[in-house]
Amino acid sequence: MPSGVEGGAIAAHPIFARDLPGNWVPRPRLDELLDEATTRPLTVVVAPAGSGKSAMLRGWAAQQSARKRRVLWLDCRRARPRVASGVVDALARASEAKGRTVVVLDDAHLLAAADLRAVGELLADGDGRVRIVLASRRDLMLPLVRLELAGQVTTIRATHLRFTDREASRLITAHANGAAAADVQIIRDRGQGWAAALVLGARALAAATDPVTAREALSTTEQPVLDYLLGEVFETLDARTRHVLLCTCSNDLVTASEAVVMSADAGAATLIARMAAEGLLVTAARDASGETAWHYHPLLQELLRRRVVSDGPEHELHEAAEARIVQVSGQHGDMATALRHATHLDDAGQLVELLRTHGLGLIANGERELVGMALDAVPDDLGDGDAGLAVLRALERRAAGDLKRATQLAGQALALGVGPQAHPSTAWGVGEPILLCWLARTGLLPATDAIGAARRRLERGAVDGESHGPDAGRAADGARAWLLIELAVVECWAGQLDAAHEHLDAALVVARAQGADLPVIEAMAYASLVDLARGSYSSADRRAREVIARVQETAQQQATFVASAHVVHAWVALNDLDLELSEQHVRLVRREAAGELDVVVDVLVHLIECHLLAHAGQVQEARSYLDSPPPVPGVVPRFLRRWYAELRGWLALLAADVDDAVEAAAELRALGKSADASLVDAVVLDLRGDPSASAAALDELLEACRPGARRQSVGAAAAVHRTWMSLRDGEIEDAEHQLRGLLSRVGPHRRLVLADVGRAPEFVHLLAGEAARDDAHPAAADLLDTLTRLGGGRSIPAQATARAARERPAPPLVVDLTSAAGTTSGMVIDLTSRELDVLRELSLGGSYTDIAATLYITENTVKTHLASLYRKLGATRRAEALRSAREAGMLPG
Repeated sequence: MPSGVEGGAIAAHPIFARDLPGNWVPRPRLDELLDEATTRPLTVVVAPAGSGKSAMLRGWAAQQSARKRRVLWLDCRRARPRVASGVVDALARASEAKGRTVVVLDDAHLLAAADLRAVGELLADGDGRVRIVLASRRDLMLPLVRLELAGQVTTIRATHLRFTDREASRLITAHANGAAAADVQIIRDRGQGWAAALVLGARALAAATDPVTAREALSTTEQPVLDYLLGEVFETLDARTRHVLLCTCSNDLVTASEAVVMSADAGAATLIARMAAEGLLVTAARDASGETAWHYHPLLQELLRRRVVSDGPEHELHEAAEARIVQVSGQHGDMATALRHATHLDDAGQLVELLRTHGLGLIANGERELVGMALDAVPDDLGDGDAGLAVLRALERRAAGDLKRATQLAGQALALGVGPQAHPSTAWGVGEPILLCWLARTGLLPATDAIGAARRRLERGAVDGESHGPDAGRAADGARAWLLIELAVVECWAGQLDAAHEHLDAALVVARAQGADLPVIEAMAYASLVDLARGSYSSADRRAREVIARVQETAQQQATFVASAHVVHAWVALNDLDLELSEQHVRLVRREAAGELDVVVDVLVHLIECHLLAHAGQVQEARSYLDSPPPVPGVVPRFLRRWYAELRGWLALLAADVDDAVEAAAELRALGKSADASLVDAVVLDLRGDPSASAAALDELLEACRPGARRQSVGAAAAVHRTWMSLRDGEIEDAEHQLRGLLSRVGPHRRLVLADVGRAPEFVHLLAGEAARDDAHPAAADLLDTLTRLGGGRSIPAQATARAARERPAPPLVVDLTSAAGTTSGMVIDLTSRELDVLRELSLGGSYTDIAATLYITENTVKTHLASLYRKLGATRRAEALRSAREAGMLPG
């Protein structure tokens, strides 16, 4: 492995020629092909194992480095699951560098679909200075139609990589110095240009004590040439080296410490390092912790593993090696390593015991694939009828997103005696309430039963593995955090929001203490949703930002949790009447987790999209869309059903559909939301032509929902309707009085109640008057800025009562605009006192920042007042506005 690859991440420096083995053979023909190919955005090298593509790319990269050209290398075998973020980081660095940068992704066939999409997007959006080379054993499903149509992709296949006779001869003599011409000819004929066959044949010949006999065997063997050559090379190794290789061959990556433990040879690491230095199908690398490690070439690994299978000649040797690493890993608390190696043991009982004790915690800590592999290794006769295994299988499938199979396995677990009334004494205990909580979310079990089972399990204290070493304790903490999260989610589903909030905070404490990224991200994601349900929008928004930041920092591929964070941002922005930002976050939700949304996220997106349709004036379309909710599995949380009924009632009121509004009120009452239902009823009274009864009902609600109470959203909505009724009916003084009460209720994140009324010019005018007062309400100017940005609006309805015709008080400032000749133009400039203040500061040459600081308002409010000033003065620029104001006598000439 080149020194440019460390810890599975892209290195910050190029590859150097010294990283190549001494018997590496330059191939100018292929170097020229790569030079030409990398003038395009993407080069894909597709060839099977043993074709020499990695060595060829390393040699070419070394030449590029010698020419002072920038090459960055990523080994996809070790970079998972951080491949996409690694590419992003590399491209970020490349964009800062001068000139062209080539990013090489070796073993690109290991990339997940999400990684390939990320690579495709980066190429599509790139500035042309970055080139990507993908080396793969198979064709890749890349979303690169545009690049392919434009001829911006080059594919190099195995036929290009085959050695010519001249190249093959040089490669053979590099590994078998002094080989006779006849020997070289035989190996070249048998190898047929394939790098692995040429190298192995040369080494077999070089190691043979009798070259004549070796040459005859090579020319007459009926075995597949690679099998024969591998066997010949392996047999030429000394017994100690063969022993180390056989003991460690089950590992995809062999670390120095594992090599020593598994082989019981203190010098094992030195032997493997020597093989890597000689280029004998072993490649040096580093593991995630930075420890020295090695890859065995797939061809060598296949040969070794065939020898250690159950009926192989070296099975007992390998079994003893696996037993040693399982025991030592367990003693050191490395339960993931212990479980991984236990899958290779004949002792299935030990495998089941490890799963029983640590499987759940390992899933919780992000080792779901490992646990799934271990479960697959459990013999059917041992696993059938085991309720605990059924629970673990169901939870593993659920964590993998295979909900159909998870539900089937959950049914099997229930049939085997798992249930809310069980009090298990085995280590499987914590898995059962987790499973029951999930079943409650799917509607297959009453939520109260699941909540009771989970709370009883938590009251018992210890969970899986707490007495089995430090990492075992970490697994136990992971299981406990998982249980707390699942319990909180079901409590949220059942409307027990305070309890859910408490248990999620506890889960965060446990997860942060153990330093596990995944449980922390999951707990924060659900905590942000619970905060949203409780009306704590600022806290929800903050937690959602933490989720996205944590995912980016840890390079976790958790699209579902990122989507939940974006939907929280979208809902908060919606309630703050930042409709454009809300729509942007909805698009990000769809992009992050298309097809795999959580129930809460899916329904929230649906509700937000209905709101956005209504705010765009498409009320009937929004009602139709609301009546066709997304097809989501399981039950919908109580708070979402309430929001659904609230939105249905609001849309019905906008459409003046009294019957539908009454039905929505009844649904709200059935959900225990009597105040929300009373609000709808009060507005319905107005729609039915009884404004007095409506006003009385709204006043009663306002008294019951004082500012600071839990039902702030109901009080805010009631205040809006009450203010609007007074304004609509021409009762300006009462409207002004109601407005000040409204402003005390409608703070940040509760402005959604103004979405309709706030667009009316009459309401904006009323609010502008309040903002211009010397004793203006502190929230008036900021809310005016929000509503001005919202734009649009509707006028007072034509069916307003006769009181609407009452003449309103004169505005604070009325100026006749006269022409330079002194004739009246017939135009009237209507300025508020605050606009006049802004105008005077503008005439003094102040910037937006200066004006804002002088008048103690925000820069956005300054811009709002200036936009109004320019419109009233018929100006588009500062100079024009000041000239018009001077002509009107509003400023000194």
